[in-house]
Amino acid sequence: IERGFAESDVVVESEYSVPITSPVPVETHRVLTYIDENDCLVVRTATGTPHLVRRTLAMILDLPFNHIRVVRPNVGGDFGTKQGIVLEDLCALLTLSTHRPVQLIYSSEDEFRAGRVQQRHIIRMKTGVKRDGTMLAQQMLVLASTGAYATHPMLRANPPSPLSLYVCPNKRFAIDVLYTNTPSSITTYAPEPELFALECHMNEVAQRLGVDALALRRKNWRGVDSSGTQGQNGQHQSENGDNGGNGDSLNAYNQAIEVKSRERGDVKATNSKSVRRGTGLAFARYDDNAHEVSGATIMLNEGGTFDMFVAVADDTSKTLLAQIAAETLGVSVDSITLHTMDTSIIPFSAATDASQLLVSAGNAVREAATRVRQTLLTYVSESGLLKAQANNLSIEDGMIVVREQGDQKLMLQQASEHIIIVQGKQVIASATGKGEQQSSFAVHKAEVEVDTAMGIVRVLRVISAVDGGRILNPLLAEGQVQGAISRAVNRAMSEEMVYDKQGQPLIVDVSSCHLYHASDMPDIQVVLIESSGAKGPFGAKSVVEVAELGVASAITNAVANALGVQIRQLPLTPERVLRTIYASEARQ
Repeated sequence: IERGFAESDVVVESEYSVPITSPVPVETHRVLTYIDENDCLVVRTATGTPHLVRRTLAMILDLPFNHIRVVRPNVGGDFGTKQGIVLEDLCALLTLSTHRPVQLIYSSEDEFRAGRVQQRHIIRMKTGVKRDGTMLAQQMLVLASTGAYATHPMLRANPPSPLSLYVCPNKRFAIDVLYTNTPSSITTYAPEPELFALECHMNEVAQRLGVDALALRRKNWRGVDSSGTQGQNGQHQSENGDNGGNGDSLNAYNQAIEVKSRERGDVKATNSKSVRRGTGLAFARYDDNAHEVSGATIMLNEGGTFDMFVAVADDTSKTLLAQIAAETLGVSVDSITLHTMDTSIIPFSAATDASQLLVSAGNAVREAATRVRQTLLTYVSESGLLKAQANNLSIEDGMIVVREQGDQKLMLQQASEHIIIVQGKQVIASATGKGEQQSSFAVHKAEVEVDTAMGIVRVLRVISAVDGGRILNPLLAEGQVQGAISRAVNRAMSEEMVYDKQGQPLIVDVSSCHLYHASDMPDIQVVLIESSGAKGPFGAKSVVEVAELGVASAITNAVANALGVQIRQLPLTPERVLRTIYASEARQ
């Protein structure tokens, strides 16, 4: 890499800082434990990893697995804070010692003091380029905190993934992780701080070269197809060498953003001489974790409906998984009943967060549903209820029909009653799905106003074009992306935890976090770009993480466009903006 820097015409170095932030989940940590009628320890906890909780408690308490039930209600937005043991071990130990129910609930202040946080990162970037913008060397050095305990490894499966956004022959990624006296880390696979530094740094490289920031990115953008295979020269490279679908061309993202921007028109300008406007751009890439495993079981009952057993935590994932099962089985979503809460009946799942579940659990559900459909049609053919071979039967809208002979039909309810009650057979299947190594891509554009007299930044609009593979439910996907952008806007503009020397938080309530209300939010526009070849069910990808990545960079780059100087530290508070303006004026 040193030779790459030596051969470069221009070398740019800069340092970026991302603060500690608290996800502030609406529901705090809370656990109830008791002994049930079968002498089993029951742990009711809003966790995202019920099987991990059961396994950990079994080791800690020296209990057999079948003597522990973890019952998990809907979790919703835990934002990575509920992916491990927090209060479960204390409650379980007290219940076993007293044989009485025990409940512990974190207050909002407890959550700030002892809950999981997004850790602080200091990131040093160094990039060497030719005069024409071709990158020859790039280095990212990260200094990060993990809090008082290493609850989750800082090094993900592919830690330097942000550097994979751009073609560069010489790269170096290094990270030093420090123990501190602050709370432990949330569970996250998204390299948000690293991507913030990279995309702000690319703007500074473009400024040093005197070229357009988008042109620099376009020249060096690697491209990545849905399967994670690396392409070059600004295009996705699919396995057969072509450019795949609409999501496989960088132009598709940029054109979609420009069309959406024209549709929305200009945001009314603030009438003040001290206010400047700016626009900023950022790319984002997210690599799915390929190590997660989820199971699913589907069973036909005598009423012609189906029971599905799968570990899932939120309503969005429940809807998507029910849709996948219904589409595969040829029935309506109303025919699918989900059982998701109790580890004594649901198959193992390494995690239950929405992004990982769509691929691992989604593929498991589709495979289990396929096996159930095949078994059901085989039994119908063998029973003589329809005079056709199993491969000539299909299920359409809850009816079993003979292909190319629409007059031969059988209600699913009649078939299930005959198979289960008369023939005495069960139609049930299980399957396992594994996370697949694949990448998602997004382009974010932000428009801001900066009051140079007051240092106040107003985010006017954020437009995001997001690669979602095949979009299974556009309304849900758009809602997920809007929520991700809202969280990113908060982190860019206001969120920052401050601690004293003893590691005690100086912010212990939500009102002091300066979170944006709905009225504070910018105009958020989402463009869902479909691409081909993804490894999720029906070619789907998760959209949450990649939608959140890059938004803070786009906003910061928009502020830099308005001021003519780059801010390298989040959040963009008035004091920080004014300090940057004054420092720039002093240098001039």
